[in-house]
Amino acid sequence: MSGPKSLPDQAARDLILRELGRNLIVEAAAGTGKTTGMVGRMVELLATRACDDIGKIVAVTFTRKAAAELRGRFRLALETAAADPARPAEARALLDAALREADRAFIGTIHAFCAKLLRERPVEAEVDPSFTEIDDQDDMLLRDQSWDEYVNLLHADDRDGLLAALTSEGVDLVGLKNSFHRFAEFPDVDQWPPPPEPEGNLAERIALVHEFADHMTGLHPSLPDDPETDELIPSYRIIPRMVRHRGRMTTLPQCEPVLSQLCRNPKFVQKHWVKTKLFTKEEAKREKERWDDFQARVALPLLSELRRRRYPLALRAMAGARAVYDRRRRELGALNFQDLLLRTRYLLRNHPPVRKDFSDRFTHLLVDEFQDTDPIQAEILFLLASDDPNETDWRKCQPRPGSLFVVGDPKQSIYRFRRADIMTYNEVKRLLTAGPPESAGLELRLQANFRAVPAVINAVNRIFGPDEATPGNELLRFPAAATDESPAYVPLSAGRPDSGGAEFEGLYRLDVPRDLKNQESISAWESDEIARFISRAVADGLPLPGASGPRPARWSDFLIVTRNTHRLNVYAQTLARYGIPHQVTGGSALTQVVELELLRLALLAVAHPDHPVHLLAALRSELFGVSDRDLHLFKQAGGRFTWHSRLPEGLANPSAERIGRAWESLKKFAGWFAVMPAAAALERMAGDLGLLALAAGRPGGNVAAGGLMKVIELARASERESWSPAQLAEYLGELANAEEKYDSLPARSPEEEMVRVMNLHKVKGLEAPVVFLADPNGDSKHEPLLHVERG
Repeated sequence: MSGPKSLPDQAARDLILRELGRNLIVEAAAGTGKTTGMVGRMVELLATRACDDIGKIVAVTFTRKAAAELRGRFRLALETAAADPARPAEARALLDAALREADRAFIGTIHAFCAKLLRERPVEAEVDPSFTEIDDQDDMLLRDQSWDEYVNLLHADDRDGLLAALTSEGVDLVGLKNSFHRFAEFPDVDQWPPPPEPEGNLAERIALVHEFADHMTGLHPSLPDDPETDELIPSYRIIPRMVRHRGRMTTLPQCEPVLSQLCRNPKFVQKHWVKTKLFTKEEAKREKERWDDFQARVALPLLSELRRRRYPLALRAMAGARAVYDRRRRELGALNFQDLLLRTRYLLRNHPPVRKDFSDRFTHLLVDEFQDTDPIQAEILFLLASDDPNETDWRKCQPRPGSLFVVGDPKQSIYRFRRADIMTYNEVKRLLTAGPPESAGLELRLQANFRAVPAVINAVNRIFGPDEATPGNELLRFPAAATDESPAYVPLSAGRPDSGGAEFEGLYRLDVPRDLKNQESISAWESDEIARFISRAVADGLPLPGASGPRPARWSDFLIVTRNTHRLNVYAQTLARYGIPHQVTGGSALTQVVELELLRLALLAVAHPDHPVHLLAALRSELFGVSDRDLHLFKQAGGRFTWHSRLPEGLANPSAERIGRAWESLKKFAGWFAVMPAAAALERMAGDLGLLALAAGRPGGNVAAGGLMKVIELARASERESWSPAQLAEYLGELANAEEKYDSLPARSPEEEMVRVMNLHKVKGLEAPVVFLADPNGDSKHEPLLHVERG
């Protein structure tokens, strides 16, 4: 029921449990107890008969992991409330009955809920009744195959001239593949308007590029030979060479490499320009201004025009590939995550009787992490909660009183790359709270944080709260009032007391030495400092806040968070060097598993028995340990580099023995692939080669061996009916080169204590006593790659 009255937001927490007949949108930062409030409302709905059947409750979460946690907490809350003597006997009886049927409440992801609806009404939804759901990994593989098929079809039959047009504009179909992957994520967007037409004579503007290159050439005698850390001086040398190499440029595709170089933002260090005394400070400064002006006035507009010309051609190609992708999914009877949403929206919007049936059966919809909601998800929720099953415009739907409970934190809306849209969140908030005050939905805010100590809470408020007195900080802080781009800052308050005795508490800053100039050296130094601190903290039993007072630190108390995934492996490798157990999430940890490359070498040797390069690579590796001398003697004795051949009779031991063992192993592996599923043969081959033992014996071997095991599981999950060793080797190459990003996993029990290492997007919902915000390597400055505006 109600918590302590000392909390500054206690009134809002009480309304969550009391206003069961009104729609609520609750803005709650991490650690403020929003899940507790959601579970509490679910219990009260049942205890008060506001919901007369537990099967009518739908609780939607962002991930399967969060759903499992919510399911457990809901059951525990039901058990606690049903046994609470302070509740009336009737309420306890209702809760006890609900507890016995707790599994009838739907608690899961929005995609799982949509799949449930579609399986009940496949005919009306126009889906295969036996459809299968494909996850992101399988969907990515299907897109790859669809793109490859489309490109092959285009090369075989270019009757519309699209391939010729793409070639003339310098469009590389290989480079367009990644754009197709992004394009395919927005099947609901049917208009992709082109940018506006450019102004000005093209030939005259290209001539300006030649003029600027000539100007740079004229400065060469005055430029210092050693630019040191300045990046503009090398650009002044490179660009004229590029122009001379291309001759007289007359088309934009010819200009593209030069324009790309001109559109960079090279570092300018004035003192390096004037050290030869052939430039004054003013002249050097004017040269930088000339670069910036030319970039803004000529280079960027020309590059934009080139992209504008390519845009409709690229859209035609991607639309053609998407048609192949759609056909393949239909033939397979497969629905991806977006299909589940779109077909459910179609079902609810186009079949009022079906929507009425579902609305009667699912009367109370509760949504967690709503700031991460896809716009189509919001549409589905409003259609399902609407009091009029015939209304097809979700923005005109009036949700039934008490049917919607939405929890989110707009400050955590960082998943735009997964189609999350903060404008959708704002629109839902507007729609829910519109109407007469007595019946409109309520907007509530939770501010008391129970996760962090007061010192951290105060620091967060100081760093991220609005600061109107310091101009220029607008992009680094949340505004006082909400905008379309950013929510207003809601100051946090401490919901837990000081730890009372822990030595290590608060916010600490690690200053990077001034002599470290590049990102690699900074990350290497910082990762070493962090690893040494963690090692000492655990060895010395550093007191940390515990449930019943200070306790000694352990490995799992530490969480390392980086802004992106670029250098996660640097921190993982340093932890491994110090012997610290750890797990990486969100990076490309598989690229660090040496045994993955060895396994790929063995596969290539099996797949290409007559290919000397593949065979030599496998023979000389740790797989077989054949020396160059052995190979020389083998060749001298008349040996042939194919494992189908016999060993030459004149080859003496031990060379004959080593190469003979390799030949027999490769023949054995090929036999396994002939009679076994590819993933099973791969697993058996890895075991026969001793790769798991080899991985486990290296520093950080727990994670390395786990990574190799995960590779085998990924191969099994992605297995095609007739996956050849060559195709499997190609797939392993994609994993080794981080073309597909997967985390490694520890080989031993996950209950083992370990430090967690992850990027920011993977940290949602997690907590740790000690968190390192690592990899302080500057801001990311770039224009948005994609902006979707929904009317």
